[in-house]
Amino acid sequence: MATSNRAFFPQEAVDNWLASDRISLEGEVLALLPDGPAFKLEGAVLFRSEVSTGEDTLDLCGKVKTLAAVAELAGEHAPGSVVVGDHAYEVLDGFVGVLVKEAAVTGAVTGNRKPARGDAGRSAGTVESLPVRMKAVITALQKLNAAGRAG
Repeated sequence: MATSNRAFFPQEAVDNWLASDRISLEGEVLALLPDGPAFKLEGAVLFRSEVSTGEDTLDLCGKVKTLAAVAELAGEHAPGSVVVGDHAYEVLDGFVGVLVKEAAVTGAVTGNRKPARGDAGRSAGTVESLPVRMKAVITALQKLNAAGRAG
């Protein structure tokens, strides 16, 4: 799976956005309101720092791992922390969202764009073309965050 159509959503941000009606959450799908992109969510953590030895020999700091991937590492997750072997990590709890629906936008970001090299045979609305459109997703997320700071 390509990582270019995924985003990390901290739990605290999701809670704030829900409380202020900036997103909808139906089952495992988070959608930015009113017509923003939608993401299928899976529980995940962002590794912030190694706190037991100070050495991140597992090279996890700065990376996002799903809870399933943490379990595959034989890691133990608790809110705010993960222990893998002799290493304890401070983590930011949240979700990985895989883009499943684009924002309602126009112009070069939607189906009106000319196919890029390597796009031959791809429909402009297919999952294969989504990485080209992540600028619109990033813009929508930035607006959502800015509205949260202003409100």
